[in-house]
Amino acid sequence: MAVKKIYLYNHLNSPLAVPGITLELFDANTGALLDKQFSARRPVIGDWGADLTFSSVGSPVDIMITDASYRYPGNCVFSLNGTTTEELNLDLLAVPSTPMGNPPPANSTPLTAINAVKSSTWGKLEKKAVINLINNYTQLATNILPERYQDGLPPELQEVLDSWKKALDKLGIAGLDLDSGPRLLSK
Repeated sequence: MAVKKIYLYNHLNSPLAVPGITLELFDANTGALLDKQFSARRPVIGDWGADLTFSSVGSPVDIMITDASYRYPGNCVFSLNGTTTEELNLDLLAVPSTPMGNPPPANSTPLTAINAVKSSTWGKLEKKAVINLINNYTQLATNILPERYQDGLPPELQEVLDSWKKALDKLGIAGLDLDSGPRLLSK
C-alpha cells in the first residue's frame, strides 16, 4: 500500500488546526476515488492533516481539497506519482467569511471575476485564496476534467466541482461563464 501523508499549514507555516477539511485522492486517468479522509490532529503533537492510503496505481494521482465550512476550498495538487509513498506539506489560505461588497456581474468570465477580487476590500491573503479558488475551479472545469473524461465526470469529482462552485457563490462570485470571453488557461 502507498500512502500520501498530508500535513496542513496556514499562511504562517503553522499547523492548520482545523478538523474536518476533506482530502480526497483520485486516480488521474480514471477519476476513481482512491481514498478520502478528514483533517485531524496527527499522532505527532501539533501536526494536522491526514494519511491517504491506496493501492498503487500505474498512473498519476490528484488530491482535491474541499471544506464543509467553505473556509479552505479550491485547493488541489495534480499529477503526483501513483506508485510511491510521500509526504506533502500544504499551506491552505482561508477565503473571506463574507461575500464581496461589489461582486462581478453574474456569468462573468474568470478574468473579470479575478479583476473584481483584486479591487475588493478583502485582505491580501483573502484575495489570494479567492483567486486560487477561481483558478483551480476554472482549470478543473475547463481543462483537466473535460480532456480526461469525455463521457462525463465521476460523481465524486462532480461533488468537488459543486462544492467549489458553492464556495464561489457564497463569496458573491456567481455563475462563472467558462465558455466565452478571455481564458485564463488555454486547452
